[in-house]
Amino acid sequence: HFERSSASVTMDNFDPATYKPFFVNHSLNFYNLKLSDIVLELQRQFNAEIVITDQALAEKRFFSIFSNSESLYQILRTLNTESCMKISKRGNIIYLSSK
Repeated sequence: HFERSSASVTMDNFDPATYKPFFVNHSLNFYNLKLSDIVLELQRQFNAEIVITDQALAEKRFFSIFSNSESLYQILRTLNTESCMKISKRGNIIYLSSK
């Protein structure tokens, strides 16, 4: 676990039994996943094409649970609460790029 405010790193024990798969009981669960992995699941769930334009953004990790039938755009906006990416759409393709 990385604490941004203090720049400290702590190691946590990982117990796979406590982690849910991506899609359980109509909710999407992302636990410390790279954006590239999240995008793969979002593409599958929403039948959408999403392109991450740079590797640093693709490697960024997120913790999120979506359980209220959020739309693809609501999920992307929520993942972007730190304003770390620009979300744009050209044609039928959604592009995610670093700000």
